[in-house]
Amino acid sequence: MAYSEDLNQALNVIDQALKQCVSVKQSEEIQVFPQAFGSSSIDIEVTWWTDPLPADLRRSREDVLTSIKRALDDAGIEIPFPYRTLTFTEALKTHDIGQGSEHNGYEIEQAAGQPHRYLRIQHRTTDVTRITPLVEPPRHSGR
Repeated sequence: MAYSEDLNQALNVIDQALKQCVSVKQSEEIQVFPQAFGSSSIDIEVTWWTDPLPADLRRSREDVLTSIKRALDDAGIEIPFPYRTLTFTEALKTHDIGQGSEHNGYEIEQAAGQPHRYLRIQHRTTDVTRITPLVEPPRHSGR
């Protein structure tokens, strides 16, 4: 989630989203923890219990990701994508492709007043750091 968002609200929204998923075993613990300060986001780890067959795991992951995305969108919580700013000391040869044009998944904008010297390139991606369905309870040795 974006650094500008309320972390506690995002954790609660994700937890509630998982409680709505039919593939998540509600009798087992759902875990939602902040994991790391990423380059463009606060990364969140999500774990849950589901059925053990490979198809069940894929269905559950789809169910959970879809539910989390919808819930975060509904709450107005941003899932950021990386921004990169490149500054060049030498003039670059460019051609006009139009303000904000799309080209191979990149948005390219020429900065006002600095033709051929400053470009902002945005590539939209969604990074899902760690979303893990769990299929077996941990075993304790009893020692």
